[in-house]
Formats: sequence, structure tokens, C-alpha cells
Amino acid sequence: MLQWCGVNRSSFYYRCKSGKQGRKPSTHTLMKDGNELSNISVIIAVKFILGIEFVDYGYRVMTSSLRQEGFLINRKKVYRLMAEQGLLYCSKIQVKTDKRKFVQYYTQQAEAPMQQLCMDIKYLHIHGAGRNALVLTVLDRI
Repeated sequence: MLQWCGVNRSSFYYRCKSGKQGRKPSTHTLMKDGNELSNISVIIAVKFILGIEFVDYGYRVMTSSLRQEGFLINRKKVYRLMAEQGLLYCSKIQVKTDKRKFVQYYTQQAEAPMQQLCMDIKYLHIHGAGRNALVLTVLDRI
């Protein structure tokens, strides 16, 4: 049957593996002198650097600071450790901008009936019939 369908036997019996894919994150970091320290020591060093007055580094500058201190560490690991401890600084402050500000100034006044209409379409589910319906509402603004 598998040959007839053109499916490999290995594909047919494939079972998805549970859990997170990829390598597990490292638990230790090397120093330039060859010593191996746990990630807790790296976090303590990061907190110490951030504790200095007027220092508010992101993960990239923090990586270069840790390298100057003698750690052999890359920026992805610094990002992961800082994110786990809640030490990341969000430099991009997201501000909601109202893109439709023109609407408050763009108001027309109707002078006669059927001159300015407002329409709205709603999508409703009719439970008793098990079907959907569209409802068009038309308002005369006078």
C-alpha cells in the first residue's frame, strides 16, 4: 500500500518527538584563563555591571563588557541569561499612534434625509439553524 501511494516506510511510521528541539542550553561558561564558571557567576557579574551608576546596557554592550572581564561568551548566551533574569532593557518604547486622527475633524452635517448614510455589516451565527447570516445596518444621519 505504501509503494502504491509513493510514501516511504520511514515516513509512515514517523512519530513526532515531544519536548523542545535542539541542544540544551549550556550551564557553564569558560574564562580566558581556562577556568569554568557556572551561569550563576555570569548573572552575578551582569548584575554587578548594571549596578554601577549611570549604566544601562543592553545585551550587546554587556557582551563586550563581559569579554573585557575575561569571559568567553557570545551575545546569544548573554541575551538568554539576561532575559531569564529580567535584566533586558527595552530601548524601543512602543507607543500606540492613532492613525485615524483625521476623523475627528472630518465630520459632515446632513441637510436632508438620505444625504448621509452610515452602514455596518455584521456576521452572525444562528444557533437554532446552525447557519451563519450577514446583517446590514443602514442609518440615516440627519
